[in-house]
Amino acid sequence: MPVYYTKKDIGRIKQLVKEKDVPFVFVPSSKLSETIAKNESPLIKKLPKPYKDMFLKGAACFIDGKMVIDYLEGTATQENDFILSNGEIRIVDNNFKIDGGKK
Repeated sequence: MPVYYTKKDIGRIKQLVKEKDVPFVFVPSSKLSETIAKNESPLIKKLPKPYKDMFLKGAACFIDGKMVIDYLEGTATQENDFILSNGEIRIVDNNFKIDGGKK
């Protein structure tokens, strides 16, 4: 069952980005890895090879705070929305996480 982030949640994250420039990490789901392995989706075909390789290994990568805000506000590019919806976004050194597909 999807969990929607409130304006207060998004505001809290925006404030963290603004005040502390907190680092975010994206952790791909096994579903994303499987989708990349099949290479059938047009969105996956556009993904640069280094990212495909990294996500196939299940490796996390740093992502920009603006990308996170865009995702939560529903203004991310189609490609970024697809990728971020298939994994977790975490704030480094914090217990707060944003589950993909739950916005």
